[in-house]
Amino acid sequence: SGLIFYLSFYQSSCRKNGYWSCRDATNWGEWCDGRADNTTCHGWDRGVPASCANASVWMCVGGLEDGKSCLDGKCSDVGGHCKPVQTLSLDPGMRLGCDEGEYAELATVLLGSREQAFMRMVDQAWPLSPFSLRGMLLAAASLFGLLVVTFGAPVPGGFLMPCILIGGCMGRIVGDLVKTYVDQRVFPGNYALAGAAALLGGVQRATISLVFVLIEGTGNVHGLLAVVITTVVANFVGNLFGREGVYDVLIRRKGLRFLRRNPDWLMDLT
Repeated sequence: SGLIFYLSFYQSSCRKNGYWSCRDATNWGEWCDGRADNTTCHGWDRGVPASCANASVWMCVGGLEDGKSCLDGKCSDVGGHCKPVQTLSLDPGMRLGCDEGEYAELATVLLGSREQAFMRMVDQAWPLSPFSLRGMLLAAASLFGLLVVTFGAPVPGGFLMPCILIGGCMGRIVGDLVKTYVDQRVFPGNYALAGAAALLGGVQRATISLVFVLIEGTGNVHGLLAVVITTVVANFVGNLFGREGVYDVLIRRKGLRFLRRNPDWLMDLT
């Protein structure tokens, strides 16, 4: 717990949540790069200069354009005003001392919703990566160390989601590096999904069930082939070191009964 709080409070850096767009401008709703961006937004609206504000969607309130988008710039001309609307499909993250429109990346991964943090790694690629390479590396290393220490302890510490987060962080790191240095058309989110499948496949030796869980849980059918290939390779490499997954090893060490891989000869009797 001390390590988690130390990283979240003292090593976490602030990142823009990506929900910045132009207001009072001729290009209403166009994405901009934060409050200090003075070049993307241009124009005036009823004497108010254009600016970059923390909002993903602008909706007209009142007047003849009530409930419609402000992108056409007609809202103020027909008696209404534009209201910022945040997109709720992704958790904006934990601010933890960061400015408006920003979130603390390590606090979001380690203290926030782990499901939402993983979905950000899988889904978000534009206009910026949800987490920095340094942040994902620190998160993966800390989670792995804590997972090794707490595994098998008689307290509920969790195993599935930490493995998914660790694999997602490492896969997203590889995806961001490939996108930066190899091909800009690469979507790094598929690498995060494949990384989670690789770690779970190698540690738990899960196969078909793992593919269904990741694809159904994320809704990303475009990564199906990558998840299948990664799972098969991870199982093959893991079997070179031992035929049992981590749960099988734990059951055996605790002396619990379970069905063997090869049935006993008595089960063949008819």
